[in-house]
Amino acid sequence: MGSGRLTAAAFVLAALLGAASRVWASNPNSGLLVLVGAACAGVGLLAASHNIGPRLGLSELGEGRSLLVIAGSLTALAVPWQTQIPPAHLDRLFGWQTPAAWFCIAALIAAALVRRPLVRGFALTVAATALAAWVAWLGHLLLTPEVTRLSFPFQVVDLLAVGWYLAAITFLVAAEGEAARRSAEDTGAPRLSELVVWALLPGLGLVRLGRRAAGLAWLGAGGVLGFLLWVSAYGQDQFLYWSSFSYTVLLPPARSRGDVTALLWLLALLLVTSFLSTLWAARRERQPRSQLASWTGLGQTGGHDRPGGAGRRRG
Repeated sequence: MGSGRLTAAAFVLAALLGAASRVWASNPNSGLLVLVGAACAGVGLLAASHNIGPRLGLSELGEGRSLLVIAGSLTALAVPWQTQIPPAHLDRLFGWQTPAAWFCIAALIAAALVRRPLVRGFALTVAATALAAWVAWLGHLLLTPEVTRLSFPFQVVDLLAVGWYLAAITFLVAAEGEAARRSAEDTGAPRLSELVVWALLPGLGLVRLGRRAAGLAWLGAGGVLGFLLWVSAYGQDQFLYWSSFSYTVLLPPARSRGDVTALLWLLALLLVTSFLSTLWAARRERQPRSQLASWTGLGQTGGHDRPGGAGRRRG
């Protein structure tokens, strides 16, 4: 089978599986159809990138990072983004059921395929906005009467499911690769406005400055805090177990959420410290050049004064 036929067959099969998952949406195994359909769509994207990608200004998926971003994005689309909490009447929502996930995944795939840096940067901005919007939406759900009447110490991390975390990891992989690529392609120092945007994420501003090891260390520290937040949250199995008793609807035993609060403060401190360290590193890189320019100017001034002074002495 030619590559063109393989591309068409993969996309047709993905569309059929997507339609089948909508027809049998009430079946708990319908998510498997979405997962297989996402894999078929990934095969179609891989084949299309080698055929028509260069004609449309798209890059070929030759790099492992691009393949990782595509695979992570499509997988995040097929897994839950919201935890099911029966007492609060909150259903489990998969990525393909939420507009925020579609915006995020489409933007990440575009960032992996498009060659133009401006379009890639815009796509990453859309993905970050979609991830933040989903967190804000879940925070809004915590303020609804269905949740507040339970008098349970819910946190936003309790509602975030594995799909959001997977999409966030995929976004960080794509963003780190874009920052490293721009650092390698640009010989001069980045503009301050661009650097401030990169510095909003831990370590990526340093990666943009060419200090990739330090940037990855900051990014790894943020990943550790994110993992601890995920571990400290109530799990899906806990809510389903305690709500399965037939005689009443219960929630897991309430516990202090001081660990979540402390981790959120540590994450905020990490973001602020990483931001300031990026600005400090940028200032250090500019300082030697400014000092060199000032010393050169002094030398030129002295050179102009010296003949005049000599002339005055001769006079």
